[in-house]
Amino acid sequence: GYFTEYTSMKMGLFLLSEFIEIVVISGLLVTIFFGGYTVPWLGDKGFAFPGGSTWALPHLAVVLLQVLSFTVKVFLIGCFQIQVRWTLPRFRYDQLMALGWKFLLPIAAVNLVITAIVRWWTL
Repeated sequence: GYFTEYTSMKMGLFLLSEFIEIVVISGLLVTIFFGGYTVPWLGDKGFAFPGGSTWALPHLAVVLLQVLSFTVKVFLIGCFQIQVRWTLPRFRYDQLMALGWKFLLPIAAVNLVITAIVRWWTL
């Protein structure tokens, strides 16, 4: 492949950059879609469960739980990315273009129309 002219450190940096990309994308996905560092029912003072019961925690414990939550979420999303990447076959460029133009674009257009109708109907 195209990696034949790269040896030792250059090849290592290419491979390392792929794994760094997985961590960065996982961090962005966790931040945008999976609540970032939030833990259910965890506030600034500790846990506040539904029904009024609370469990007070020191601030350092709350921060450590939030950091641990973010790290675990990033790890799980990264594992999922690696599993999908190594399990599913790659699409050819023409297959990706056909998928985008013939399937994803019409679905996006229908979604836009339905969303506009629902917004107009509920106002």
